[in-house]
Amino acid sequence: MDGADIGSEADPSLLNLLEPSSLRVRVGPGGLLQAWVGELSYRPVEVQQAFPRSDPGRFLVLSHGEVELGLIEDVSCLDAESVRALEYGLRVHYLIPRVTRIQRIRQEPGRWTWDVITDRGPMQLTVQNLHDHLETIGSGRMLLTTEDGRGCEIVAAGSLDRHSRRQLAKVW
Repeated sequence: MDGADIGSEADPSLLNLLEPSSLRVRVGPGGLLQAWVGELSYRPVEVQQAFPRSDPGRFLVLSHGEVELGLIEDVSCLDAESVRALEYGLRVHYLIPRVTRIQRIRQEPGRWTWDVITDRGPMQLTVQNLHDHLETIGSGRMLLTTEDGRGCEIVAAGSLDRHSRRQLAKVW
């Protein structure tokens, strides 16, 4: 469907909460997300995490092209297949590597260097001020970003192997 019909009459300053009972999201051909809002179908759609990022699974924005379809307040109210599709959509949208092992964290004069293994391969990240670049975004979840915007996510710090947890204990 052409998303131009959605919200054309609506006040853009109003928040459109999507009703969980009338929303379905699926991964369609080519890995594109498709959504059904009531009887209307939209393809492709994008999903983005709204603030606060510390509350994953809540406050997701669903859009079709330039048109915002609405806000998903809590994905846990959706069917399991929609939840999986939205999680997939977020991973694709943000392309944030997930840390599977921390090889080494070392402090050097004026910087911290992290050597990690991620689900996309090894990475080395260097930051000057750790407190400005390591963000806790939930229980056990952390986001490490460099000055140039590269980064990685630690999804569950407590689930990392023993060596990785020891490395992380140096800074957290």
